[in-house]
Amino acid sequence: MQQMPPEMSSTAEPAVADPGYEECCAYFDEQENEVAAQMMEMMTAMPAFEDIEARTFSITGDDGTDIELTVYRPASASDPLPGVVYLHGGGMAILTAKHPPCVRWAKSLAALGLAVVAVEFRNGAGKLGRHPFPAGLNDCTSATRWIGEHRAELGISTLTVSGESGGGNLSLATVLKAKLDGWLNLIDGVYALCPCTFGDYVNAAEN
Repeated sequence: MQQMPPEMSSTAEPAVADPGYEECCAYFDEQENEVAAQMMEMMTAMPAFEDIEARTFSITGDDGTDIELTVYRPASASDPLPGVVYLHGGGMAILTAKHPPCVRWAKSLAALGLAVVAVEFRNGAGKLGRHPFPAGLNDCTSATRWIGEHRAELGISTLTVSGESGGGNLSLATVLKAKLDGWLNLIDGVYALCPCTFGDYVNAAEN
C-alpha cells in the first residue's frame, strides 16, 4: 500500500488488496474518523486568537451547490487587506475547513494581517459525503472566482490561492482552470504547500 501524507496517517487498512470504489470510500471514512479524533486535542492547545473575527456564509457554485465560506480577519485591521483563498488538506478525500489544524492555520494567517477565506469544498469521501471529481475542484474554482469578483465587499486587495497537500493540488488546479476559462486576472498569486500532485509522491520524495 502506498504511504500516506502525514495529515492522513492512520491505522486503517483497505479491506481488500485491490479495492473498488466502495472499499476506498469506506477506508477513507474510517481514516477521517481516526484523524479527527486525534486532532481534537489540538483544540485545547489552540491560541485564543482574540483579535480574529470569523464570518461564515454560503454562495452558490457553478453547478448549483451551496459552498460554505468562512472569512477570518483581524478585528482591528482597516480595509483592504491582502486576501488568501485557503483550500485545506486531506487528499481531496477527507477533512473539512473546520478541522482544528485548518482553523488554526487560517487564524494564524489572519493574525499576520491577512483576510483568509476558507472554502468548504466537496470531498471524494468522508463525512461531507462522496463527491467524485470534479466536484471539489468545481467548488474551489467557483469560490475563488466569486471571491475575486467581490473583493471590495470582503475588504480584500490582492488575492492568493493557497493550500497544503490535497489543498495544494487544488490550488494549482484552480489557477490552471482559471487560465483556461479566462478569469486568471482575478488571481494575483498561488502558493501550494507540499502539493499532493501524484499518487506516489511521498515514496518518490524519499527516494
